[in-house]
Amino acid sequence: MEELTEKKIIQIHDFLIEETGGNSGIRDSATLYFLVEAINHETDLFRKAAQAFFLAERHPFWDGQKRTAFVLADYILRERGYCFDKKDKAEIMRVMVRIAQYTCPEGEEIDTIAKWLKKTVVRLE
Repeated sequence: MEELTEKKIIQIHDFLIEETGGNSGIRDSATLYFLVEAINHETDLFRKAAQAFFLAERHPFWDGQKRTAFVLADYILRERGYCFDKKDKAEIMRVMVRIAQYTCPEGEEIDTIAKWLKKTVVRLE
């Protein structure tokens, strides 16, 4: 997988806002930079996707954090031949909301979320 860039995350976010509504714009570019660095630093695919989920907690944009976090994680996984299992939509939303509400401490939870992702995703056919 090529290195993720801030530009790519902004493109994903802007597309989602255009398609589904909400306020566009970056609230905190330093947070976005930190997120990109954290994702690119990971060597394990599932830890990369878990880091992407934490965009929902860090709030680099004015709106659309959870949507962007999910699509970014999905993008990372698809690049390596995985996708989310459609039957787990409710569970995925529960995890995303838990992260966004700061009830999922990042330091302890990256490994937990990565393990959960390994069980939740399926190989693309």
